[in-house]
Amino acid sequence: MGFLAFGLDVRFAMPRIATTMLALVSLTNLRNQVLTLVPSSGDTSWMEAQWLVEGFEVGWLVGWLVGWLVGWLVGWLVGWV
Repeated sequence: MGFLAFGLDVRFAMPRIATTMLALVSLTNLRNQVLTLVPSSGDTSWMEAQWLVEGFEVGWLVGWLVGWLVGWLVGWLVGWV
């Protein structure tokens, strides 16, 4: 659902944001449902550790993409000066 927001025209900024936020809420709800089905043993289970590792990986990916985009924009702006 989040990727469907990219199909909307740029003029529809708020519906794009709302669609992305709705996808985020849906995924958060799914995560909470999955975690209620997993038996808790007191220690961190392998599934919780996997969720944690994947969260860090997504964070690194987003950080890399933002850094790349900022570098590209700075290079583009400097080219215009």
